Amino acid sequence: MVKESYNRFFGTLSNNNRLMIINLLRNGPKNVTQICDESSLNQTTASHNLKRLKSCGFVFNERKGKER
Repeated sequence: MVKESYNRFFGTLSNNNRLMIINLLRNGPKNVTQICDESSLNQTTASHNLKRLKSCGFVFNERKGKER
């Protein structure tokens, strides 16, 4: 179980798209559209990677109207 947790944690950090998203979010909160505008990622890819980052505790979301 511990090995599985380490693999998930470090596997999350070893992905270039996820590292790019983390770097974009260092300057403040952004929604998926803003992340897509500032990177070369499409919406599906950005959302998928954000879900993985959230599951490992690297990012969180807040609800603001229809946005998260």
